[in-house]
Amino acid sequence: DSITHGFCAETPYPDLVGRLNGWSSLNLGWGGIPITPRHGPVLGRLGAQLLTVLIGTNDWGTPSCDVTDRLVSFLGGVRGAEPPGRRLPIVVITLLERRHGHEKRGIGCSGGAKYSIEDVREQIRQTVRSFVLGGDTDLYLMEGGDLLSLDQMGDGLHPGSSSAMEAIARGINAFLNSIGIADSLACYANRHSDLQAAYCTPDARAPAGIPSGADGSGAWGEDGARLNCDWSSLQQYWEDTGRWLGHRLGCDRPPVPPEPPPTPPPPPEPPPSEQVRMLACYAHRYEDMRLAYCAPPAAPS
Repeated sequence: DSITHGFCAETPYPDLVGRLNGWSSLNLGWGGIPITPRHGPVLGRLGAQLLTVLIGTNDWGTPSCDVTDRLVSFLGGVRGAEPPGRRLPIVVITLLERRHGHEKRGIGCSGGAKYSIEDVREQIRQTVRSFVLGGDTDLYLMEGGDLLSLDQMGDGLHPGSSSAMEAIARGINAFLNSIGIADSLACYANRHSDLQAAYCTPDARAPAGIPSGADGSGAWGEDGARLNCDWSSLQQYWEDTGRWLGHRLGCDRPPVPPEPPPTPPPPPEPPPSEQVRMLACYAHRYEDMRLAYCAPPAAPS
């Protein structure tokens, strides 16, 4: 919807999350659009490595006022269109805060029902939970209500500044690090033992000795135990202090080799010589010469 689209900031949050992790992002948010089932198969065939879906307040006051059926169809469409053996990680984010969100509204709702923003969030939670209980372990739920306060909503509906949009990106990035999809913050902590001591503890519940990043770092400490960090505070430290100290966010991965240059086209054939042109004209005038010495023209393809 419009928040993902980028209202009202210089850079939309999907681009900011991509920059924090060195990813290429494709922002398909469009103002005014609710969750749309027919978009699911398109996204499933896109070949992405991560899909985040922020359910917006355009879904509060739709004709049915219940997002369950449309969200089920959307997620099912994504999964049904994926190539065999491939499962795209999907993060579904519930609605952000907005003015009057605590009110129960019934604009266009079937049966005279009325819903608040929290009611719609609960519909989303129940839908995601049903997919996870059905075996979809690559589907995640993130609470959007904590990403921004009402004071950060300039018009009571959209982020009121670039700093508010950056706060959304930081919150999403912290969540992605907490579930192991992103590891920019974990790699940052791994390079600075003082930050590990201040913001992280080994997670005894996780198996040890399994690297999560391509460089063997990620969310794993030097002793092989998974790091359990206050990701939001760690990221805030980097924003406020770390980057000004010259700290680098992200992981030490080998550079991606450049694409080989495309094969140049073959050189054009040289024009026929004067002698060849004269022979062609000679054969063109005499059918018996053409039949004796010339191949028939190729059939059109």
